[in-house]
Amino acid sequence: MELAARVTFEDASHPEIQTIKQSIGMGDGHWANSARCLDDIDAMPELLRFEVLGDVQAYGNDVSLSVPVAAELAFKRIGRRMYAAGELLDVVRRGAPREYEPDFEAEIYGMSED
Repeated sequence: MELAARVTFEDASHPEIQTIKQSIGMGDGHWANSARCLDDIDAMPELLRFEVLGDVQAYGNDVSLSVPVAAELAFKRIGRRMYAAGELLDVVRRGAPREYEPDFEAEIYGMSED
């Protein structure tokens, strides 16, 4: 379920994520670094909550910036042992923007010397 929480965070849109991106530049994605369950998964609660720690990234003023965030997600139980798709409930900043080096591997195309 931790992986599902991470993927849900990375695929979700939330007004605070957009606000953070706009405040530092042109949006460049948001990524999850870790996820942890806030509830006892063995108890099969009606609402299974996760905290996801990640980064919201943007390009601004000729520099790539990353803002650390914490998000809360929830999965509603839909059966005896099944949960529905997750929902991103809240996103809060956890620090100031910091520079990062984008993980970008450009391919170089060129013409043959022949």
